[in-house]
This record gives sequence, C-alpha cells and structure tokens, in this order.
Amino acid sequence: APGAGRRPLGGAAAPGRPADRPRRPAVTPSRSGLVTIPGGKLTTYGERAADTIDEVVDQPDGRLDARIGRSRTRKLALRGTDGYESAREGADAATAHLVDRYGGEARTLLAMIASDPSLGQPLVAGLPYVRAEATYAARYEMAGTVDDVLARRTRARLLARDASADAADDVAALIGPVLGLSPTEQAAQADAYRAAVAAEHAAERSPLAALDG
Repeated sequence: APGAGRRPLGGAAAPGRPADRPRRPAVTPSRSGLVTIPGGKLTTYGERAADTIDEVVDQPDGRLDARIGRSRTRKLALRGTDGYESAREGADAATAHLVDRYGGEARTLLAMIASDPSLGQPLVAGLPYVRAEATYAARYEMAGTVDDVLARRTRARLLARDASADAADDVAALIGPVLGLSPTEQAAQADAYRAAVAAEHAAERSPLAALDG
C-alpha cells in the first residue's frame, strides 16, 4: 500500500505468523566487530542508538580509547523541550498547535508568522496546520518535495487526502524559494503529488482492493 513500510524482526525464523514474533530489537556484534541492530521502530531510535553505542564501547578488542564512556543519549533532552512549558502557558488554539508539534522550536514559526501574517493561514483546508509549517519543513527539517511536506512532515495526506491535493500548488510555492526551485519545478512537484493522490484513489477502486475488503 502507498506509504507502507517494512520493519525487520530480530531472531531466527520460526513457524507461524510474522506478527507473533517478538518486536524487541537485538544488538548483535559479529566476530569482525560489526554491530548490527535489526528490528526496532522510528519512535525508539534514540534508545536503539544508545544500545548500539554502548555495545560498540563495550567491545573487548581494546580498539577504542579507554576514555570513551557509555552513551549519553538517555540524559539528553530532545530538541524542542527547552522553552516548551513557557511557550505553552497562555497559548491560544493556533499557538498551542504549534507548541505541541514543535515544542520550544515553535518560537521560530511564530516569528515567521509575525513577519508575514499570511503564513498563519491554514495550509490545508480543515486541518490545523498553517502555511509557516511548509516553509519551516523545507528550511529546517530537510523536506525537499511537496510530498515530504504533506505526507511526512505533516499528516495532511492521511487526514485529508483530497484537500491536501488542492493545497499542492500553494505548498510548492512556499517551499520553492527555500529550495531554489524554479516555477516549472514547483509545478512539476505539485502535479506529481496530485498524481500520487489520484493513483491512491484508483487503487482503492480496483478489483483487488474490493477483494481485500
């Protein structure tokens, strides 16, 4: 299905459904010293990274400097936690949406809106995202396409697919200057996004989709 992902499961193959196999990732060192970590989820990437670093540091081959300690990940605050509480106090509905999504980094989006009030307007009809979020995604979150903004940096494609397709041109115009896209490239990205949405509709109307139901 469009947008579907695959996650490798650790452990030896066993009979039965894949869904019955354990999800707990395993950090596994090889004889050569390569450390592998199959499984895991994006939402626990920090914990998995810490496990991997700790395993590398604990290798008995002595190749690492003895002064290197164990991972500090568990003690590091996530980006956006600084300033979250103060930004949340007294926030109106629009500001609260940004603070809840970006934490303390919402200050950057609010400054963008203060500089250009049009960026505080809705990005996609019926959804809480504002236009500043598209610009922010391209400038600070490595979004490189209209699809990145509407399908990944926001959940617009999942929550309001057709409305997100209607917003494709506006999103392209917002991220175009940040990414150095020409008007032709902006139009091509918007067209590609609409084509992807149309393909999803076509897939849902296919005989195979009916059988799936």
